[in-house]
Amino acid sequence: MPHIGAPSAVGKDAWERTLAEAERISRNLVDDGWTTLTIPTGAVTLKPPSAGETERFGFIHVVPGNYADKFDREFADVDYTAYDVFRKEIEREVYFITVLYAAEERKTILLAGAYRADMESNLEEAGREAGVIYTHLQRLDGTHLCSIEHDQFEKFFESTEE
Repeated sequence: MPHIGAPSAVGKDAWERTLAEAERISRNLVDDGWTTLTIPTGAVTLKPPSAGETERFGFIHVVPGNYADKFDREFADVDYTAYDVFRKEIEREVYFITVLYAAEERKTILLAGAYRADMESNLEEAGREAGVIYTHLQRLDGTHLCSIEHDQFEKFFESTEE
């Protein structure tokens, strides 16, 4: 899946490295007995509360149809209670992987996405005010798949080095 927001060679390379890192993390989890679903969501929408429904603010990932179908079949009815965020800013674009863990079921979802760095300040401020950030998954037609609340919202705004 090509990343629409990064036409430069550096951006394309960063997107490819993000996808490769998501696959590496997924393989390690599978080796440890987890069932994983890696979803390349590409361009992610950052929605502050002022842009509509406050309970739907956060990172909105549009999940491609084949991944959404697998999510519905195997990953929808579990409780994602832990998460990690790996992110890096390159050329004013943030490339990141959100790993959602359902420990009881030993299932994880890895979301690979990117957004323009200048889009995050309003969302970071909203996270500070609310004390939480949300990850939302939806289909291309807007059908809501799930929402996950994150109480350590700072993870989404701190660069990580691999």
